[in-house]
Amino acid sequence: MNAILLCAGFGTRLYPITKNRPNALLDIAGRPVVDYQMDLLLDVPALTEVHVVANGRFASEFYRWWPAWRDRCAEQEVAIYLHINGSTDEEHKLGEVGDLAFVLRRAGAPNGAIVSAGYNIYRFPLAPLWEESRASGESLVLAFPETHHAVLQQHTVIEFDDSKHLTGVHDQPEHPPAQWVCPNILFLQPDAANLVDDYLAGAGSPHRLAGFLSYLVERQPVRVAVMPEGSMRLQINTRYMYEKARDLLAREPVILARSA
Repeated sequence: MNAILLCAGFGTRLYPITKNRPNALLDIAGRPVVDYQMDLLLDVPALTEVHVVANGRFASEFYRWWPAWRDRCAEQEVAIYLHINGSTDEEHKLGEVGDLAFVLRRAGAPNGAIVSAGYNIYRFPLAPLWEESRASGESLVLAFPETHHAVLQQHTVIEFDDSKHLTGVHDQPEHPPAQWVCPNILFLQPDAANLVDDYLAGAGSPHRLAGFLSYLVERQPVRVAVMPEGSMRLQINTRYMYEKARDLLAREPVILARSA
């Protein structure tokens, strides 16, 4: 199984602290943001390759970060690759789906992939979720409860049925139809990963994973794992969340028990 970490954003909402460093490499409680995901990924027994995609502007930062993880991954017989997509400013970025396609064209995902935005810190193991997806043969997304209307308007809101299968995807809806937020992490089966180029060829937006997810659910079943309330994920894409994450992880354990 491959892991694909999307780290090619420019972090404009975090300026000026991301002027010279991407949000995936900002320091949170003594470690870069993306390191927390790397720990979780290396705990997934099926993992064979990690692919990190970054932009041209911050390429040197990632090249300095990469060697330590290359050596640690090698100890677990996992290969790690760094892909530079060439974009150097917000206007010419490939977008989340564009970056995913960029990596898949180079590496593929013959045994499926965990795809995640590099600015997230997850406070729960990923291995059981991958195993749930693998055992079912279906791709899987997460659902977090959210009651704040303004927060729902800024995220991907999803609907699902009693069998915990995805039925609707609403990206940053003005009028949210549900109170479930779906973060930017997808557990994709191989046949789902193979649809990324088809989505883009059909004029799908390259910018947000929600667009591809909406396309995917129309073509095959997608499972939903319902997550509990609480700070089980930290999305480091605003100054408020950056400060909140620094405070939380300085005084709390990184991993929290999942009770749902």
